[in-house]
Amino acid sequence: MKNFAKEFASDLVNLFFPLQCLGCNTPLTPHEKNICVHCQMQLPFTYFYLDGNNAIAQKLNALLKIEAATTLCYFEKNSILEHMLYQLKYSGQQHLETYFGSLMRELLLPLK
Repeated sequence: MKNFAKEFASDLVNLFFPLQCLGCNTPLTPHEKNICVHCQMQLPFTYFYLDGNNAIAQKLNALLKIEAATTLCYFEKNSILEHMLYQLKYSGQQHLETYFGSLMRELLLPLK
């Protein structure tokens, strides 16, 4: 009964104040968090985590001895990622830190 009441209250709030995608500002579905599926599909993932000798690891290893390095996405001007980083840095959307951290965890955990 508690879960029903909690879900009902959440749905009622979302009806009048829907959560919006931090990439494109469209309303999110109940299964989406922070960004919509469309924006997530547009993120320019590097997949560097699949290659231990990737470009970022080589550059950092030239400066100091490191064991491993990776990046999640390529940075592109005027992209969804740039907009999201702006939201994180200047609009106080700190929950994006958790979102990107969760993405990294999902990608890296199976490699252990």
